Amino acid sequence: MAKTATIPEHQGQRKFVPDVLGNKPELKRALYWLAGIIAAGLIYLLLFKVCGIAIPCLFHQVTGWYCPGCGVTRMLLALLQFNFVQAFYANPLLLMLLPDAALLGLNYLYALSLNQRHRAWFYRVPNWVWLGLIVLMLSFGMLRNLPALSFLAPH
Repeated sequence: MAKTATIPEHQGQRKFVPDVLGNKPELKRALYWLAGIIAAGLIYLLLFKVCGIAIPCLFHQVTGWYCPGCGVTRMLLALLQFNFVQAFYANPLLLMLLPDAALLGLNYLYALSLNQRHRAWFYRVPNWVWLGLIVLMLSFGMLRNLPALSFLAPH
């Protein structure tokens, strides 16, 4: 009599939900942070839109000047409505930098998915670029407070 091989039930069966992330704890941690930031941002925008509750800019309250980040909430609300002109008027510099930041973030997640964090573009950007970005942000913060350049102030 020939013996037949028995296959345990768990072998050969496909998982209903594949483990896409596998053994990539850094990627999982980054995705959890991203999901948390997006959720917190959406809750804040919802509270702002529905209830009018907003976090005031402490820099603006203390000095009366606009900081480089003033107008971000209005910019994001305008972007959610696909109103790019209003988003530009709210904060033109950050609107122009947003695609670059998104691209760097997506590339970082891609590098983490390959378990090659060191290959992310974020780590390959020269220091002078980061320094230039800081100077650009500070310059924008000063220029938007000049009367002649009041069109840079958030509307």
